[in-house]
Order: sequence, then C-alpha cells, then structure tokens
Amino acid sequence: YGVHLDMNPGHTGLEFYRVAPKGQLPKLGHAMDSQWEAQGPLTGLDGWDFMGRRMIRLMNLMHFPRYVRTESRDFFYLTRRRLLPPNALSPVVSPPEPDEGKWQTHGLAQHGWPYALATNWLRPEPSRPQLKVTLVAFDPRYAGVAQQATAATLVLARLRRPGAGSRGLYFAPSGPVFSDAPPKDAQRVASGLATPSAKVTSALGLLGDELVLYAEVTSGGEPQRDGLVLQRLLQQLGASAGLYLERPLGLRLGPGEASSDDLLVVRQQGPGGRRFFSETAIVPPQEWVRLQAKRVRYFPKPKAASAASASAVTPPAAPSVPAAEPPSP
Repeated sequence: YGVHLDMNPGHTGLEFYRVAPKGQLPKLGHAMDSQWEAQGPLTGLDGWDFMGRRMIRLMNLMHFPRYVRTESRDFFYLTRRRLLPPNALSPVVSPPEPDEGKWQTHGLAQHGWPYALATNWLRPEPSRPQLKVTLVAFDPRYAGVAQQATAATLVLARLRRPGAGSRGLYFAPSGPVFSDAPPKDAQRVASGLATPSAKVTSALGLLGDELVLYAEVTSGGEPQRDGLVLQRLLQQLGASAGLYLERPLGLRLGPGEASSDDLLVVRQQGPGGRRFFSETAIVPPQEWVRLQAKRVRYFPKPKAASAASASAVTPPAAPSVPAAEPPSP
C-alpha cells in the first residue's frame, strides 16, 4: 500500500473504460462529446478498441483519455467485483406474477453494505406452472457461519446443521467450495449428493467463484422430477451445480430464535475500503484551501536564532603575523 501526499488536481481523476476486439464494442447511441468521451484503438494491443469517459463531465483531468494509454506517472485502477443482487431473471411462465424473477435485498437482515443476502422466486417449467422455486443468494465474503451467537454477533439467517455425507458445501478462507473432503480451516454448511436423485427437493450451486446460490422447491413439487428441473435451472442461471439435497436446508431468514440444532449465518467483515490515518481530523475545504494557497514549502527560511545572536558578539582579535621583509636587491 502507498499513499501519495502531494498531487495536483490535473493528474488526479477517474476514467471508465470498456475494451473489446475490433468491431465488437456496442454503439455509443449518441454523438460523442470529446470533452469527456473517447474511443479508438487500444495502444499496444493490435486488433482491440476502447471506449471510455471521465467519471464526470467536468473532471479537471489532463491528457484525457489518460489511463488507457502508456503513461509515465503513477495511477491506480478499479476492477469490478461481483456483488449481490445478481442479474434479474426472465420469467418463463406467461403471464408472470408480480415480482417473479426480481431479486430482493431490502427488508433482509443485511447489517450493512455490500449485501450479504438476496432472495428471488421463479416458476421454471412452463408445463408445470404450479411449480415454484425459491432462490437465495449468499455472498460468503460477508456472510459467514457460526456455531453459536455472542452479544456482538449479527445474525443474518439460520439453517439446519449439516448431517454426515460424503459431499459437502464448505465455507473456506479462500471462498466457497464443494468437496468430498473438508478443506483446511473450512466450515461445512450443507451435505448432499453430487448428482440429482429421485428425492431431491433443493440444490446448491456457485455463481462465479464468489456467490452461493440455493434453490428450493416450495410449491407444486414432484421429487421424482424436481432434481432434473433444479439442475437445468442452475445451468440456465449460469451457476455451476455442486450439491443436491433430499432434505431442504431449513433456511429461516433473520435473527429469530435459534436452537441448538441451528447453524447461524452471520455478518462478517469482507474485502473493502479501509481508512488509514484515522487519528487525522478531516477538515472542510475552507480550512485546507487557505493553507494550500500559502505554498509554505517555497517560503525562504528565516535565519537561525543562534546565528543572529552570535553576530552581536565581537569575535576575539586574530593573532598578529609579522609581515615578510622584502628581498635584498
């Protein structure tokens, strides 16, 4: 980590970019405003184009577009992290019911942002409109598990403790993982089967490498058929199927009343911004602009007090040195 303590405004700014092989960028949709928008070939990467813009139109940033080209000055960049909620789902049964396919994050015990939980529901089979599947997405970076609560524990949900089984879902320090053997320092969250059986009622999968997706048949179920339905649904949602359950997780959202048979889903501190130098007071511009305008580092240094006092004292006389006699003619 590094902190640059002196930087002129013209060298400080944020720019957004999208890059793609030549001819594959979307149309801008309006006339480009060169004051804050740009597009063209990507320097140093033949066959690729970019389109970008300043974060805000009037950002005072020199040499725009700056950070997509070779630049000798230091800079930092941001990359997008997958967060909840996932993308909205398209209902497959017509007509759709209210809020079908829409992820919900509000009204849940999130205890902060980024969100740790999101809920949804869908009717995945047009031939079985009575079949409803409830979906819950977890972000294990912010939703950990605990055996019991303390006074400081922020409980997001409760679920049944996992039973024995050869395959399980584990929350490991490196992220969620489906495995037949427990990873080091990992907590088992659920136990199940690697492939659907004739008694499957729910399933777990991964969205990317970060998010856990839980799908449970909550209405109109036919266990002998639902395993394959859940398998197809996870695939359609872009999730890698990892675990099939013949017994639901018993998931109950919110803190509620926990029993000894419950595993707690709790809020934990995940990756994010951290404040440095918290002991330094943050002051408004009317304080620091005035000080910055003085440009103190360019003021001449005053004479040292010791030098001034020494000049007032008469130094001792130097010893006399006899003059050299002129040489004889």
